[in-house]
Amino acid sequence: MAFTMVELMVAMAIVGLLLLAISSAVTLSTRTMSIAIEGATPRRSETARLLERITADLRLAMRFEEPLAPDVVEFTVPDLDDDDQPDRVRWEWSGSPDYELTRLVDLSDDATVPVPTVEATDVHDFDLTYLTRTWGEPAPPATVTGDEGLLVHHDDDPPTAPGPRVLFVMTDAGGPTAQEISRENLMLTWGWSVDRITAASDDTDYLAAAALADVAYISEDVQSSDVERKLRDVTIGVVNEEINLSDHLGFSTSFGFPAPASVLAIDVATHPVTATLGTGSALLFTGDQAVTQLASTPDERSPDLLSLGVWDGSPALAVLDRNARLTGASGGTDRLGFETIFPHECGKSEYDKDHVATQVTLVEGAVVTSLSAYLHLSGDKKVRFGLYTDVAGEPGTLLAETDWVELEEGLGWQTLPLATPTPLTPGTYWLALGMERDVTFFFDATGGRTRYSGEDPTDGMMPEWFDTYGPSPNERRISIYANYDATDFAAGRRVAMPWGGNSFDINALTDDGRTLVRRAIEWAADPSPDDPGVPLAVTKDDWPAQCFLPELPVNTMGWSISQILIAIKADPADLGGKVRFELRYTGVDDRPGAEILQETAEIPVTTWGTDNYTWYQIPFDPETDLNPSVEVCLVVRGKNDENAFVKIDRAGSPSPRTYLVESPDRAVTWSAPYGNDDMRIYVYGNYTTGGPPEW
Repeated sequence: MAFTMVELMVAMAIVGLLLLAISSAVTLSTRTMSIAIEGATPRRSETARLLERITADLRLAMRFEEPLAPDVVEFTVPDLDDDDQPDRVRWEWSGSPDYELTRLVDLSDDATVPVPTVEATDVHDFDLTYLTRTWGEPAPPATVTGDEGLLVHHDDDPPTAPGPRVLFVMTDAGGPTAQEISRENLMLTWGWSVDRITAASDDTDYLAAAALADVAYISEDVQSSDVERKLRDVTIGVVNEEINLSDHLGFSTSFGFPAPASVLAIDVATHPVTATLGTGSALLFTGDQAVTQLASTPDERSPDLLSLGVWDGSPALAVLDRNARLTGASGGTDRLGFETIFPHECGKSEYDKDHVATQVTLVEGAVVTSLSAYLHLSGDKKVRFGLYTDVAGEPGTLLAETDWVELEEGLGWQTLPLATPTPLTPGTYWLALGMERDVTFFFDATGGRTRYSGEDPTDGMMPEWFDTYGPSPNERRISIYANYDATDFAAGRRVAMPWGGNSFDINALTDDGRTLVRRAIEWAADPSPDDPGVPLAVTKDDWPAQCFLPELPVNTMGWSISQILIAIKADPADLGGKVRFELRYTGVDDRPGAEILQETAEIPVTTWGTDNYTWYQIPFDPETDLNPSVEVCLVVRGKNDENAFVKIDRAGSPSPRTYLVESPDRAVTWSAPYGNDDMRIYVYGNYTTGGPPEW
């Protein structure tokens, strides 16, 4: 039934209703509702009946729905349709233009959509206010679970203090653009030193300015023709926004045109530049901005380019580490070593499955493809060639070698290819040969440095040179040389940023976008960029363990681990070994406890290489609801003697509750924490807090 009247005065006061959902009492009152009809007189009896109808519903209210609003009240009432389930009543004022007051009853066993009934029309100035009072204990705050993020990581991170000295390459150092000023202000807010240089400055000015800086930052606003190759050979880091400089700086010989995007696909999370972003989509801008790409074809990119982020299938965010090969080199082939056929020949029986090496000096960047030596073979004989580093004037680490190849009897130059072309920066190296009995080489005794070792090269040359005997320094040179392609190498680290184009707005960067700028500059400016880390052996008895607890909000209720990545490699002397990973809580004295939260199957060490460490994602299931007050330990177990190595970071962890321990007896006892040493790992996950995170 609907009411039409000239004026309706309604006052309601409902006190002491217990709100089961929010543990509160609510007092509701309505302000004056005036309901008018032309020529009519007030019908207060009908108003009273309406008020009685609303009040009767409110007396039955069990639970009020939130949020509480001035124009609607909704609540549950006891079962109205005999299905033993509460039902729902809703009173609502429509406001302009209908000014209707409606009532809706939603029965729990009725599958049809409920339709409200109009209880009054032409209702004006309707307003509900609520007075609340807490009863009993306050309800706990709603839990909040964050997105997956980086919780713990130890890697070859650049130092954060003191901040880098930035050489900012801009259109005009005396009159920068507004966008360049915004970039400069961003760096200044981080407490960094920023010096300006005009893009069109000459080479001498660039070299002088670079000598006083740690990193150069090239603004997208500059004209590439003003910069070209002026920063190609500087020894400091370079961070570049101008896509047209890609070839000049050695990233790639071609590139794509800027296109609008706001999200970048991060495909490498185990790098200091992208560590905080994780893998997957990263929102870098508040709206679409001009995103750039390097060459889509690998042959057009530096062979050492590492793509960190991709847009539309091509590298957009990429890095070149120090000594990376650059595109745009002059090219050409050459030889390193001694092409002369020297007059002296060693004795036929003087060397039998031995190593011989002679010292050489490289004056330019090179990629070595093969080695040649002038030999005399008395019958079909086997030989092997190799390439070593120089350590204080002596042969050091093996860089590359050929196969153990049988050659036909004869006298002349013999050339063997390297299994993998090997890049070399200018410096001193050693060219080596290993041979069977009755293979002779030719030498000159008027100068040079030559070393001998009695180690057998049949199964491969020595990984590290040792057991040297005779002759003394500056005595011999051997007729041996390396064949190479000339190339250029990056003297410092380089970063290709994923944006550019005239429409790009630096002020549109999100927090992740600004963090990317900061981490890119810090990484490129790192004064000690090649921390090799320290190997720690994993055996059947020796088990290292990295214990950690991330920095969490003070109101954390629990946290989770979604993935762990570890730097690991195999021991070339024991490729039959296996490794198992475990997660444990800490126990007594903050050492790994006996309870195993998770463990993997045994993983063959051949999963990883022997020369370089691999970032390996441990196949754990996500570990949820971890105690926020107790450290978790990653235990690495071996099955055979010395079958793997984990990489140790000597810089230490930034987290106060992160440390490395080791058991010499299969977890019976554990060592004290290793000072500042930590495994190189990345731990991703999230946490749940009671209400918004509180730090």
